[in-house]
Amino acid sequence: MANKVVKKHTKPNIIQNIDKSKKQNNKATTNYLYYIIGILVFTLLAYSNSITNDFIYNWDDGGYITEYKVIQNLNFENIKVIWTEFYKGNYHPLTTMFYAFEYNVFGPNPIVFHINNLLFHLANVYLVFFFVKLLTKRIETAIIAAIIMGVHPMHVESVSWISERKDVLYAFFFLLSAISYYYYSTKNKIKYLVYSVILFGLSLLAKSAGTPLPIILILMDFYMKKKIYIDYKLIVSKLAHFALAIGFGVAAILSQDKAGALQDMSSGNFTVFERFLLANYSMFQYLYKLFTPHQFSAMHPYPDKTAGSLPILFYIAPVVIALLVGVYFLIKNKQLKRDYLFGGLFFGAMIALVLQFVPVGGAIIAERYTYIPYVGLSIIIGQLYCYVKDNHSKWTNIMKIAFIIYAIAFAVITFNRNFDWKRGDILFTDVIDKYPNMAFAYNNRGYFYQSHEKNFYKALEDYNTSLKVDPTFHRALSNRGVVYFNIAPEKKDSANFYYQMAIIDFKKAIEHKSNNTDALLGLANTYSQIGQFKESLPYYSAYMKEEKENQEAYLWRGTAYNRVDSFDLAIKDYEYVLKLNKNNDEAYFRIGVVYFDIKQYDKAIEFIDKSIQLNKDNQSIASQKYSYRGFANYYLKKYEDAANDLHNAVKINPKDIASYTQRAIVLQAMNRFDLAIDNYTEAIKNNPSYIQFINDRYRLNLKLKRYGDAYEDLKLATNLGINIPKSEFASVEQNLKKRN
Repeated sequence: MANKVVKKHTKPNIIQNIDKSKKQNNKATTNYLYYIIGILVFTLLAYSNSITNDFIYNWDDGGYITEYKVIQNLNFENIKVIWTEFYKGNYHPLTTMFYAFEYNVFGPNPIVFHINNLLFHLANVYLVFFFVKLLTKRIETAIIAAIIMGVHPMHVESVSWISERKDVLYAFFFLLSAISYYYYSTKNKIKYLVYSVILFGLSLLAKSAGTPLPIILILMDFYMKKKIYIDYKLIVSKLAHFALAIGFGVAAILSQDKAGALQDMSSGNFTVFERFLLANYSMFQYLYKLFTPHQFSAMHPYPDKTAGSLPILFYIAPVVIALLVGVYFLIKNKQLKRDYLFGGLFFGAMIALVLQFVPVGGAIIAERYTYIPYVGLSIIIGQLYCYVKDNHSKWTNIMKIAFIIYAIAFAVITFNRNFDWKRGDILFTDVIDKYPNMAFAYNNRGYFYQSHEKNFYKALEDYNTSLKVDPTFHRALSNRGVVYFNIAPEKKDSANFYYQMAIIDFKKAIEHKSNNTDALLGLANTYSQIGQFKESLPYYSAYMKEEKENQEAYLWRGTAYNRVDSFDLAIKDYEYVLKLNKNNDEAYFRIGVVYFDIKQYDKAIEFIDKSIQLNKDNQSIASQKYSYRGFANYYLKKYEDAANDLHNAVKINPKDIASYTQRAIVLQAMNRFDLAIDNYTEAIKNNPSYIQFINDRYRLNLKLKRYGDAYEDLKLATNLGINIPKSEFASVEQNLKKRN
């Protein structure tokens, strides 16, 4: 009976244990969901005001989205360009494809772009939580890391700036790749390694900043195995990762070099040793701002030297970094020591590429560079909390309260920082407030006024200030030249003065940077505008050495060739445009104009016909198409066709003076004098200050012996301030009396 009693109670005990375990797991899962949902909501609130921000037109958002024609028409040719060419010193085709998809589906709507940035950020917060929980086995560390990822103010630049989609996108695939590798390492299933490699490739296609992942995987091996060792399997498992990292790393260097972003370490304002100090200072700043985030700025400039030396903090920074490295050797607890080493090396590996050892760009630090690196530091903080909780529990509540206060403060700062990214002028006003002697900031704010608000006078003020700070700043010089070029037509009597000012600025910009494409093209266009087409040609050609596929530039140079009677070269430029884009209606039209100028009117009509068939609504040249074809038909004595074309020309553009004049000539050739008179009357109505129309109607009225109407034309001219000789009035009055 005793045996039966034992057996009888054995089964229920097992079931009870299983039920108890299930309840514990369910409770843990429920808590896990509560934590992550809470963190995601917390993050969403911190960034809720970012979705109503505009594009930052004057800093990459314009170049990557609103002004980048390649993404605005998603055809095969443009997709090919996205995947096969560098753009703005970068190669991130996957990010660009996302922009293209959003633009083609939703148009240039910044809300959509901001929402998607935020969605990727929320996904990354979850992935950081999941990754850290897998790696450390501590939910407390996962919570701390996810909160830092979610609301740390240093991450605002990565989330609230649409152009940093590449940050949140590369991080998304980077974290997924690391998680997949974790499963490969723990489950030993090759499919997870394949997933990791594919996801790593996608991360690199979003942004090359993910290249240190193979090193992170090695660190993960060390962290999970609790010892440093190397074996054949560990090496082979990462060969594909290293191959991708090297390939995309080389591509990144080539793209930056092509864009002129790389600098020679032995040249410029800083020596190699000073570059070492700058790199240590950068790392110090990233560490410092993790705990005391302040003095945010879209751009942090290099320091000015005093008496040939950097500020004292730059010499202290390497000492601080060395002390932080030394802390590792003072830690006694093995687990905490391993956490410190892993987190520190994770941070160091991810941040090393942007520490200015190889100088890139014009900023000593950039807040967006901390997006993934801070994960490593977050693990140290989280594991330190766990150590205190496990070994010194009396301090747990104090640490918990301190972290909650920090988290709330971070979220509030992040929320407020989003307002600085509202618009391009607000953003760079903030930079100017932080760095009032930064030429770059004035230039970029000026560019916002120039390109987005079309307020050339406010732009001019900022460009003047920028050049007062740095008279050699080639971008401000070329931008101010563009402003002078645009102001000139408004000035009428002094227009030539402003064109000459533009020429001076463009030439100075080229002196300081010979391949400044804005200056080269601006100078060429300015010479063309004032009729100096021969002088414009070398600058068009210099521009095209840098930008070989700018269709508009070839059209403009073609026009310049045409105006200096180099007709074959003009046609060659237009044909090259058609090679780039067989449906470019303006290229066909310009070829037609060349044939018109050399009096081959049949061929002129043939090409203009093609242009109209492709696009009859091209507002910039639509009236010209009909006008030139009308002229050609007139010379071929096809008066009816000519009259119809010229009618369409003035219908499209009532200010088209030449078409009114030619239409009157055509109507007279057809003996339709009343319609010719009506043509002049319509022309005068639409162009009341153009005295030539009044004169032409007056002459035609005299020819038709309509002296009363001719007399009214003289009075109209007098009212416009034209001094009509009394003899002219007398002659008309005499003829009118005879007629009566």
